[in-house]
Amino acid sequence: MDYIKNGRPLFCLIVALIALQYMGGAYLRNTFWRHDLILWNDVAALSPAKARGHINLGTAFTRIGGYDVALEKFFIALELDPFSPEAHNNIGAAYSLKGLFDEAIGHYENALRLRPGYPDAYNNLGVTYEKKGMIEDAIKNYQSALKINPRYNKAENNLTRLQAGRIR
Repeated sequence: MDYIKNGRPLFCLIVALIALQYMGGAYLRNTFWRHDLILWNDVAALSPAKARGHINLGTAFTRIGGYDVALEKFFIALELDPFSPEAHNNIGAAYSLKGLFDEAIGHYENALRLRPGYPDAYNNLGVTYEKKGMIEDAIKNYQSALKINPRYNKAENNLTRLQAGRIR
């Protein structure tokens, strides 16, 4: 029994060292969560054959205006998963933000072929049509998004804004 009592400090030290190691690992891992670019770059690097990491990394680049890098990431995702409506939708968004509206429309339409009930693609298509001055097409797409999701605030706000502008 004495060896158990004498071994207790050693056992506690080992447990404490293991706990410190896990705490340090968690702290280091949490540094990746500070910015989505760092996080998704790490995810894409650790899982290069999965589209999701590349899509989210591209989205992070889109948020900061890095449209060309975002497009590279989205096209990598599309190579990995050719049937990804999210990749097409995000490519459309990046093209639209670059002012390449016809290219954007083609990718939104591809997203909708792959997932007909995709309200984000309808809304984004509406935004792009609106930017092109094609107001009737924009309204139809906002309405389509709202048919799928009646609580989709972006589409509702876009539609309301457009209809209010037509009344004036």
